[in-house]
Amino acid sequence: MTQRQMHPMTATQPQVVAPEPVISELKEYLDRVRFQGFYKNLVGLRSYYATPSSLGKNPPLTKLAHLLHDQKSRDLDIALCLSARREIKRDWLSSESATLAEKLVEAGFLQESEVGFGPGSVELIAWNDLYLLLDARSHYAQPDSLNEVYIGIDSYLLGYYLDLEMLRGGGRHLDLCMGTGVIGLLGASVGADVVSTDIAPAPLLMGARNRLLNGFEDRIEIRAEPMEETLANCTERFDVVSCNPPFVVAPEGLDLFQIFAQGPDPDGLGYVRWLFENVWDTLTENGSCAQVALFPGDGDRLHFQDELEELAARRSLAIDIFVDREIAEEAQRKGTTAWLVRLAKDISAEEIAERVAHHFREVLRAEQFFLATIVARRSTHPEVQLLNRYRDGGIMAGGRLSNGLDPIYQRIPVRKKDKPSV
Repeated sequence: MTQRQMHPMTATQPQVVAPEPVISELKEYLDRVRFQGFYKNLVGLRSYYATPSSLGKNPPLTKLAHLLHDQKSRDLDIALCLSARREIKRDWLSSESATLAEKLVEAGFLQESEVGFGPGSVELIAWNDLYLLLDARSHYAQPDSLNEVYIGIDSYLLGYYLDLEMLRGGGRHLDLCMGTGVIGLLGASVGADVVSTDIAPAPLLMGARNRLLNGFEDRIEIRAEPMEETLANCTERFDVVSCNPPFVVAPEGLDLFQIFAQGPDPDGLGYVRWLFENVWDTLTENGSCAQVALFPGDGDRLHFQDELEELAARRSLAIDIFVDREIAEEAQRKGTTAWLVRLAKDISAEEIAERVAHHFREVLRAEQFFLATIVARRSTHPEVQLLNRYRDGGIMAGGRLSNGLDPIYQRIPVRKKDKPSV
């Protein structure tokens, strides 16, 4: 596949902005009302670890949260307003909580309403014993406004496959394209020293907020710089490098206009390629690099797998591909088309649909898409291993999900060979 130029990962005078002081008071409040246990019980075991940010897309769950305001001894009203978008009356609050609510209004996290307080610009969730503030527009859409910081199933999958054993008790963790900061927070939660980077003001601010909300100011360093600069100037070595890069696909000329979303190269995987090629001088000898993205393919195979096999042979790597979701080409094409129609208002919906269909079918040769996490490390026995829990299509396509205890394993030993000409 012919590559196009990588988008320059730069921002106008990027800087890490100090988060609002009220976040420290919010943390004290959440600890006091034992929000972690409440949220775990509210969303359930599976959702808490796999899709904790789905509360806004689950009306029955939201309704249940609205019924839980009778636990006055817990003083959960502010937490419910932040997490379930439930308005609260001023006279429900203790004087201490009312003061906190007023400070949250000043920060934009809540807003005043006719009866008291209503939801504002952020959403509160919990995951892996971490508190997370999100851009509320991620799950509570507004007609003419798009979220600038994203979190979703890909974020949680990257954390799921992260090599936490290498990080426990003082390991070194570099998290690129940090977004909300969730992956760096996970590393810090097991005792790692973390460097998290991004280039846009919104994720830099949200990451700083979440660092303060979890009390990790002494464990996480946030840098405003593109990944190329981070690796070029890096004099330290890390045990784990993680990245959830921009990977959304769009045809040439139909940009998504979202700095966090669109990936370079026709298949959106330009940053994935670049990092796997350039990360090795930044890793310790036994370190690993983990990335998550959406990969076009056909049948049970990612097209990108051919490139990984060549990379494994040339650099002596063991590479694991973990597939956790399959999406039919039609479903992904319709979703991408709808998003582009919303953004590119000067182009007709019909033209956008035609261009997306051509790109997916003719340029990408995609029969389906694989949401996969790829973990690579040095090895004296280079190989690529594909682990795929899905058969006959995926749940997103209405296909049959294979038994979770009977995954498809495809083990591909790789022979060392001379470095190919480029």
